[in-house]
Amino acid sequence: MLNKKADAGDFAMIFSFIFLLLIVGVGIVAGVIIVFGSEYDFRQAEAETLNYAIKNCISENQDYFSSITKDTLKNELYGKCRLNKDVVEKNNIIKIDRNDEILFLFGDSVKCGIKGNENYPKCSQDTLIIKSNNNDISFSILTGSSQRAGRI
Repeated sequence: MLNKKADAGDFAMIFSFIFLLLIVGVGIVAGVIIVFGSEYDFRQAEAETLNYAIKNCISENQDYFSSITKDTLKNELYGKCRLNKDVVEKNNIIKIDRNDEILFLFGDSVKCGIKGNENYPKCSQDTLIIKSNNNDISFSILTGSSQRAGRI
């Protein structure tokens, strides 16, 4: 003898089970897309942070930077400002002018003036004026970053 009473309840539960599987599947797919999705664009923030670090370094060492030569600064900027040379030279642009004379240049600073192309670096420019021996020394600092971050 077969007891067919209440079998419809077991068959109705299959829809709830399939709905639960769909919800879990969509959650897993959404999580993977969020974690491994598009890259992060930190270029502007990195350029501004680098600009701030160099500006701070120049203002803390005013006497040193007011009389330094190009060749000396080329060798000592990273150590004096506590910058990691390998990281900075990998994806960044640095240009330091003292009274409209290029004191330090790394990278292609022309790319900072081009707007509209998302592949060019994002740049930050700032000016620092130091009063030294009855004359003002103006430092123009241009930094740029082309580094993008994302998970592969």
